[in-house]
Amino acid sequence: MATDASHEMVELHTREVNVFTAFRRGCASHTHRWLYTIGLVIMYVTIGTLFYSSVEETSCTTGTCKWSIVDSIYFCTVTMSTVGYGDFIPSMPGTRAFTVLWIIIGIVFVFSALASGVGSLIHPLNDWGRQLLETWFPQKAVDLNGDGTVDYYVPRHWAVYYFKNMLPLFLIAIVFQTSCAAVFLAFEEWSYDEAIYHCIVTATTVGYGDMSITSDGGKLWAVFHIMVSVSIIGDLIATVDELREERRDLLAKVAQLSRRLDKELLDKCFATAIALRPDRERSGEGLSELEFVISMLLELGIVEMGKVRPFVYKFRELDADGTGWLSEADLDAMLRIEAEERSKTAAQGLLGSGHREKVYPETAKVAGGS
Repeated sequence: MATDASHEMVELHTREVNVFTAFRRGCASHTHRWLYTIGLVIMYVTIGTLFYSSVEETSCTTGTCKWSIVDSIYFCTVTMSTVGYGDFIPSMPGTRAFTVLWIIIGIVFVFSALASGVGSLIHPLNDWGRQLLETWFPQKAVDLNGDGTVDYYVPRHWAVYYFKNMLPLFLIAIVFQTSCAAVFLAFEEWSYDEAIYHCIVTATTVGYGDMSITSDGGKLWAVFHIMVSVSIIGDLIATVDELREERRDLLAKVAQLSRRLDKELLDKCFATAIALRPDRERSGEGLSELEFVISMLLELGIVEMGKVRPFVYKFRELDADGTGWLSEADLDAMLRIEAEERSKTAAQGLLGSGHREKVYPETAKVAGGS
């Protein structure tokens, strides 16, 4: 019992080390991307802030005031993230035209890069959580040839599949939202349930604007919250589509690998083989191993015919002796052909040079006689 407990402690410690190692490696491997993203965000916010703080006005205790630096940073953030609370709006035709351009630039170039950067930080944590849940809810391993190597996995029931693959990222989102809501209480006169409501409405980019952020500290915290939370929720939504496609492909693969040979399957494979090599004379012979594999890959959509066919043509080009096999003999044949072409080119060059030597003296005599 003590030995088992110690093994479990070692495994748990190893997992904890792995998650922090993966997180550190993820940060290091994306350093250049992060430097680019940070520079892009700073440039976007700086230009927008200088513009809006110099031309836009808002109501204040003395009547009207220019937008502050914090107000402008806050507005640029809600603009590029598509949250758009509506508490700050461009009021003049010129600023509206600039805002239209700033929306497009912010969404297409700036926030997409920012969301990708945030994803590079949370993906190691998400992957670690998935691996941990996989040990608790393992898939069925299938060994086709009995050599002890797993050839493929049969996915669990759809509820288990989505649960264990979505839970880590969902928990990350929940922890982040609840933590940010608690911080908002330090800046705004909200209750905790109002802060939670605001954070969820913001993260989903609905942005009703019914919860007004009045303090500069709250606006600056909102900038951080928007940038991270919108990225996480976007990643969460994208993960649903990715898992749906992944499960569909896995089930199709399992169905094909579990399928017995029948006439329909054989006819499909033959049709694919003929499409790839229509000029080959088969004379009643069956499918080769490679033809069957390529047919299955095409059937599952793992590869496309248009991407396979060029390699078939390349093989025929390299198969210099036309035997249908690549070997050193083909290499020797190619080298021999290239040598013959070089010799032929050199001979043509010499003939051309000799022709010029015959022509030039005659031309010189004519020129001298005249």
